[in-house]
Amino acid sequence: MLKRIIVSLVLLMVFGLASVFAMGGKPPQKEKASVSVESTVTSTEEWKTYVSKAGFSVSYPKEWYLYEETGEGWRIGPEGPPFGISNISPDDPNSTKNVPEEERLGIGFNVWPAPENLPEENKEKLVYIAKKQQMNSVDKLEFFEKDDILICLAYGVPRGRFEKYYRLFFYLPQSNNVVFSDSNFESKKKLKKIIEKIHFQLVE
Repeated sequence: MLKRIIVSLVLLMVFGLASVFAMGGKPPQKEKASVSVESTVTSTEEWKTYVSKAGFSVSYPKEWYLYEETGEGWRIGPEGPPFGISNISPDDPNSTKNVPEEERLGIGFNVWPAPENLPEENKEKLVYIAKKQQMNSVDKLEFFEKDDILICLAYGVPRGRFEKYYRLFFYLPQSNNVVFSDSNFESKKKLKKIIEKIHFQLVE
């Protein structure tokens, strides 16, 4: 009788330990959940971001270069200096040797206060800005959205120029400013190629 009791107790201990191990033991290695945070960090590490005092930011590929125009002759208002981004270094003339002419990308940005008496509707605002501020003459206006921002692409003679070029601009409602491309673009294709590689965001 005693022998049976001892055997029963041993069996109960064995089953008990097995249950504890099943509940608290480590799961097999293949069932471990993967951490997705690293992929998010990787995607953000591929961009640099420039935040303008005017109320917007531009994110661009990390291998690109940024420069600010702070020299004599440039208008520097409370919204900050004009700036540009490019895939070739503005400080190293030799950097162009590694980039073919057709693959050299860059764009300058400037910010001006918006003209008075703007219309209410967003697209009409951009039409008004094009005619009253940005362009001496307008041949064509195109509109598209980029990062939830309505952008106008104008073709004609920009203010301060004497030949026809493409100019890109958009309106900043929170600061009542206009951001525009302060570069001469003869090719719409090249300008759009640059815009595809950068991202805008409105900031407070």
